[in-house]
Amino acid sequence: MSLIIKQANADTKSVYDSLCIALPEAKVSMQNKSTVIITKAKLLCVVRVRKNKLKISCDFNIKDPLILAFTIVGLLLGFLGVFIVFGIFYIIYFKSMREFRQQIYKILSN
Repeated sequence: MSLIIKQANADTKSVYDSLCIALPEAKVSMQNKSTVIITKAKLLCVVRVRKNKLKISCDFNIKDPLILAFTIVGLLLGFLGVFIVFGIFYIIYFKSMREFRQQIYKILSN
């Protein structure tokens, strides 16, 4: 699921600056000229900047050691194992993912 903010003139640099100021505990990085990535513990949020809108989506940070270990275990268990492992993670972290995405939405919509 993703949230969309309609803005007349969205700029990647201004989005990056506002997120750096508002979220000092999170790691904010600019991947390319249209993508800003925010990582906070086990969560990763991606903001894609288009001509007249911002698209915010949230998922797991695969670089986190715990998530990476369970992903490898899921891959070793096979196709069904990956779905089981990520299904459990989505059940556990869904509320925090939604709150993190809403927090970024509130920051960028102002």
